[in-house]
Amino acid sequence: MDDGPHHHSDAAALRPDQVDLLLGAAAGPPSPWLGTWTVLATATGARNGELCGLEWSDLDLAAGMFRTERGTPVNPNHGSRAFARLAASVGLDAHPHLLRHALASAMAASKEPASIIAAQLRHADGGALAQRVYIHQLPQTAPRVAGLIEGVFGPAASAERRGERNRSDTGPGSRA
Repeated sequence: MDDGPHHHSDAAALRPDQVDLLLGAAAGPPSPWLGTWTVLATATGARNGELCGLEWSDLDLAAGMFRTERGTPVNPNHGSRAFARLAASVGLDAHPHLLRHALASAMAASKEPASIIAAQLRHADGGALAQRVYIHQLPQTAPRVAGLIEGVFGPAASAERRGERNRSDTGPGSRA
C-alpha cells in the first residue's frame, strides 16, 4: 500500500523523548483538533490522509474532533502544516509521517513481530515494508544489544563456559 508522497530515505523515527515533547505541546495547542489528531497519530500510526479522512461516524461525536475553527474537515495539507508548526514550537523539525516511524520503531524495540507492526500500519506484506522503511534503531537499542553481547561473550560468560568445560573434563568418562 502506498503511503503517499514522502521521502523514505530522509525519514527517521522520532525518539521517545521527542514524541513526549510533541504530546505535551499537543495538550494545549491553539487549534481545537490538533491535540487529539496528534495523540491519535502517535497511538495508531495512521497516515495523515487517513486521520483527515475520518468521518464523523468514525469518531466520538460528543468529542467533536478534526474540524477546523470554521467547522470544515481538516485538509491533509493543513494537518501537515499545523503539525510542523507544533513540532517547531518544541524545537523539532518533524512532519506527521514521522509518528508512523516512531510507532513502528517503538513496537520493534518492544520486540513486537514485524507482522504485528505491519498490521498496525495497515500494510499487507507481513512486515517487509515495515522492516525496510519504518523500523529505526532507537537510543535504548544500543545499550540493550551491548548487554546481550556482554552476556554472551563477556567475562562472566567466559568464566561460566570455562567452569562448564572444567566440570566436563573432570566428570564421568573424562580422561583426567
